[in-house]
Amino acid sequence: MKQSQKSYKLEPKPSLNASRLSKIKSTFDTVVKEQNYQRVALRLSTIGPTMKDAQEHLQYFQNFQEEVSKHVSQSQQSLIGLRAEVGTAPLPPLAEKAYEMIVELAQRACRQLDEIDTLEIAKKEANDINATLKELADVKRTVIELNELCLLLSDRLPLREIQGVEIPKILKSVKDSHTKFTHERERRQVQALRDITSRLQTLVLKIEGLWREHAKSLVNPHFDLLELVRILPELREHEALLNGLKARLQHHAAIPPRVPAELVDFDEKFAQLRLRLANLENLHPEVKSFLRKAYTHQATIADLTDEVIRWCRQGEHAKVFRIDFVS
Repeated sequence: MKQSQKSYKLEPKPSLNASRLSKIKSTFDTVVKEQNYQRVALRLSTIGPTMKDAQEHLQYFQNFQEEVSKHVSQSQQSLIGLRAEVGTAPLPPLAEKAYEMIVELAQRACRQLDEIDTLEIAKKEANDINATLKELADVKRTVIELNELCLLLSDRLPLREIQGVEIPKILKSVKDSHTKFTHERERRQVQALRDITSRLQTLVLKIEGLWREHAKSLVNPHFDLLELVRILPELREHEALLNGLKARLQHHAAIPPRVPAELVDFDEKFAQLRLRLANLENLHPEVKSFLRKAYTHQATIADLTDEVIRWCRQGEHAKVFRIDFVS
């Protein structure tokens, strides 16, 4: 009977030990059992070194298993030869124990592989949740902006369609996205939430456009009148004030108010402008026509109607105009 024995090529690594492996398993158990997705994401963001240690141990186990498998195969071949020589006596207890140890190591390695797969899935899910949370923040910000505009301007603008039709449609889309996230476990809702944010922003822009139309319809007639009468004696001394009022109203008309104080300021400035022009708002159309032509030096004697002459005789209006001969 010929007997031979080959030594193992795989050298022990002091850095790979039971203490480190126990620490790795404890870290994995903590992450797997964690129920809060935000805390899962936080733990996964720092799990890189632990993953590296786990992979290093796992690789060592796999290498060990491969080498042991080779030796087992060789031993089986030798055992077949030995049994052919000595019969079919049962294996010695030491050999049985070695086989049991090998099986246990293989099973443990498989469990470690399953845990790593579970962690990879959890890490991907955490990344999806973080991306969804980021988009939800944009949705929330736009909803707040839209809600503030509706509350502030609903008494002045025709918002019934937006509030009664458009917003409920968007709300349904939000509920659908929430159902997929919660019940169907589709954690990545980035595109759906981006679409919702875009639709909300479109409504914000629509309300801003309605405000600009509304504000201009109020202030533009008074701006036109101001341009006609600003050279009159009763307005010259208030020119700086009128220019300031006009500038503020133009600003509010172009940039919709976001807070009640801005809307109040618009109302106050508009009331002040109307007060300054109160005595001139009901000018006769012939007087307005005469003033427009006078500004462009196109007024003639024919434009001096009885109504215009009567107006010129009021106060010091006549002193503002001069008759020239056309050369």
